[in-house]
Amino acid sequence: MDICLTTIIQLQYERWQLVRILAIGLGGAGSRIVDTLHRHDRKSGLPCVEGIVIDIDPNLLRSLVSLPEEARMFFPLVGRARPERVVNAEEVLSQVMREDMAGIDAVLICVGLGGKMVDAAPALIHECRRSFSDPVFALAVLPCLEEGACIQAKAGDDLEMLERLVDGVILFDNETWHARMSQPSSSQGLRGILPDQIASRILEPETPGGVYAELNENIARRISLLLRAGELDQQGIESAQTVLDAGEVLNTITGMGICAIGYAVEKLPDQQLTRFFKSNIIQKSKPTVIESDDQYKKASRVVDLAKRAVYKELSIPCDLTGAEKALVLVAGPSSAISLKGYQTVQRWMDQSIGGLEVRAGDYPISRSSYLGVIVILSGLSSIPRVEQVKEIRDRYRKECEMAHLQGDEP
Repeated sequence: MDICLTTIIQLQYERWQLVRILAIGLGGAGSRIVDTLHRHDRKSGLPCVEGIVIDIDPNLLRSLVSLPEEARMFFPLVGRARPERVVNAEEVLSQVMREDMAGIDAVLICVGLGGKMVDAAPALIHECRRSFSDPVFALAVLPCLEEGACIQAKAGDDLEMLERLVDGVILFDNETWHARMSQPSSSQGLRGILPDQIASRILEPETPGGVYAELNENIARRISLLLRAGELDQQGIESAQTVLDAGEVLNTITGMGICAIGYAVEKLPDQQLTRFFKSNIIQKSKPTVIESDDQYKKASRVVDLAKRAVYKELSIPCDLTGAEKALVLVAGPSSAISLKGYQTVQRWMDQSIGGLEVRAGDYPISRSSYLGVIVILSGLSSIPRVEQVKEIRDRYRKECEMAHLQGDEP
């Protein structure tokens, strides 16, 4: 390879670094999320996720399919000891540091709220702070309403605890996703998330196991795409019109409390049919008219996907005006990415969010038949589902107090 071209490629890689994270799964929900994320990551061909999971259930750890055995840490319960008493955070970080952690950009604690294992998070976060100078985030999942008031009440406490301890909480809501996935059209739309070139490296056929498995897949798809926002086309250099590097992704989340991620995707029209259609009508229309119409469709597609990502596909529904920051990433073939489209989206976000900081960019991928838009909203102040959890918690506490006063079991 020509020395000049080699130098250019090296400089581009240094400039457009992937976001490299250490993902730590706590308990059943967190462990499955990290395992799924690890599987997507290893299929990508450009690994940027180091994963480790922790649980008190050996059967759960054995059921994981991607993480190596040394990345599955089992802490047996002794007597009636609670998980936070048996999980040794120092031992966990000692195991982590045996691997090459140079270049880690952030630590991501993945956990389900309302369970027992989340109680081990404070000690683990403390040890992560001691071992890494990078930001520590949490990816947390709210439980379904059917799991009961006690679980909902604890989930509210757990969320407030995480907000105090980490640099940002990426929040998903099981209740919301249960409702969405009960609609066949919604589930089908979520399957085609990533462009073809990386779909074969990141995605696999639908995982059996119901809604929770599908939720884990959707979480992994969103995170995988964000981590690779600066990836180069392995067949050569394909420059983005506006680059979003690792720092911009991290800065959108760091110090911003609760964050939501939305993602919408659309399969692009078949190129052969498109060329056939154009060849039949180009004799009846001026070329400039055809080109103008094509550019309008490209821009409209980007805008429509961005609106769908915000209004229908957010990880947890929220009030757009309550966001302090936003990030928009358009991914797909460069021929389908409309500069006018994502500039329109950026202006829309500028005018809609409560804050003043909006980042936008594109992620061009050659030979793709999908176009996707991912949106991060951070610093959220109005989240109806979180308010609902807090209301349930307040009612539950009052009921427990009344039961205690009456001498009944709480």
